[in-house]
Amino acid sequence: MKQITLLVSIFVFALTQTLAAPTNGTTIPPLIPSRVKLPDHVPKFDPNATAPNPTPLSLHEENELDFRVQLANIATCRFVIKQQLWNETVCEILPDGHIELTYSGEKYDATFFIVTSKSKKSIYVSFRGTYSKKQLQADFEANLIPYSPVPGAKVYQGHFLAYMEVQGKMVGTVSRLLKKYPDYGVEVIGHSMGASNALFAALDLYQRIEKLNKSNIAIYSFGQPRSGDVNFAAYVNTVDMNYFRVTHAADQFANVPSTKLGYVHAGVEYWIKGNDSKDTLKCPARSYESPHCQMSVADGDNFADHILYYDTYIGDCK
Repeated sequence: MKQITLLVSIFVFALTQTLAAPTNGTTIPPLIPSRVKLPDHVPKFDPNATAPNPTPLSLHEENELDFRVQLANIATCRFVIKQQLWNETVCEILPDGHIELTYSGEKYDATFFIVTSKSKKSIYVSFRGTYSKKQLQADFEANLIPYSPVPGAKVYQGHFLAYMEVQGKMVGTVSRLLKKYPDYGVEVIGHSMGASNALFAALDLYQRIEKLNKSNIAIYSFGQPRSGDVNFAAYVNTVDMNYFRVTHAADQFANVPSTKLGYVHAGVEYWIKGNDSKDTLKCPARSYESPHCQMSVADGDNFADHILYYDTYIGDCK
């Protein structure tokens, strides 16, 4: 019986390796078995659960988030994505940025750039939000499907499949850069659909590159839709990685797909209260989503709040 159980475990792991393999022929590191397991206990999602009171961020912390949303917006710049130009417009944000790669998927048009900075000792991966008909197609494919690296977890179909189209290029390039710059950290950033792609990308890097942990990898998401079910959220919350999930006022896209469809947010929420200031609250939860922050105004469903984060209008780049 033990032999049968062992064989089944080996088969399941081999299957997840195959499903998670890149489709473009790029060789990437294999999954690390200890990093792709569900936690032993998965708390149920309770929208009425009590949660600790939010705490305000310092001005320095708010400025750090502001810097990252500007990097998220750069992914909408055609001269960066199409021409690989790091000109004076974006140099104001990251003066010594060096473009390593820009890339787009074929079917779903998931689009990202990778830039390195010597002064920051960082590798930045920034995913563009919905900007094309192909990306809208991914948004509309909102069924929950198995998350191939972690058996038992399910994720947003369109957003995960869109990421998988670019997985090989992204993981392969970051792996190479970490060998070239072993003392650099990795930050994965995105807005809207790009934030969902960024979560899958950051997890993928963590699951494959052993040196990555909370000390040197972080994800910054802005206006991120829910990306998976309660098992996926529980898994994400156990990962040794910094995850800043930033929301703004009544941003409608941070509240979809509905929890009634089985979706749940992961990570700690950082809620920008309104448009008049950068005042931001850190909103810890007992298990998943805090009722004190974006969920408290979710019925507002304001698209304007989705495209404005701090002083950056997402998409305001040509």
